[in-house]
Amino acid sequence: MTIANLIRRLVVNRPLTAADHDGNLDAIEAAVDTKAATASLSTVATSGLYGDLTGKPTLGTAASRDVPATGDASATQVVLGSDGRLGKGDARPPFYAITTTYTASGAISTSDRIALINSASAVTMTLGSGTTNGNVMVIKRYGAGSVTITAHLDGVSNSSIVADSATIKESVTLAWSTSFSTWLVL
Repeated sequence: MTIANLIRRLVVNRPLTAADHDGNLDAIEAAVDTKAATASLSTVATSGLYGDLTGKPTLGTAASRDVPATGDASATQVVLGSDGRLGKGDARPPFYAITTTYTASGAISTSDRIALINSASAVTMTLGSGTTNGNVMVIKRYGAGSVTITAHLDGVSNSSIVADSATIKESVTLAWSTSFSTWLVL
């Protein structure tokens, strides 16, 4: 189909005059003349493939790494922090599950992250010295019984914290300070 036939088909209810016809052809030719010839375009302009793009930027080492859906990243992955920046393998705040549930008096493991005390009667728990500076531990009373925690707290040996509210199931958050050799009550 020629351009002239196309123009005739587009015009409805009136035949084209010679002037209309010539004017339309002139407009089409002028529009075509402003377009680049396909041969002069780069390959990517017609393929749309990233691999055909020249002058690509040099990407950082994180570009080839995968982003895990959840949890910490492996050595070959990165994580997207809550501030929108890429971070190291531990950039997401850690998620800690209840490490141990204690039901009787005894020692709380210093490696616990969350220690749940679930006893119907009163218990006395001891907590030894920590091993890692900044190690944070949460001790939560869940049962009906009161809980007495004895440890080196805020620089005082054999200090105790008592959790015995009738209505609230208390918790205490502690962080080990290697510098002061004590659990700090947060």
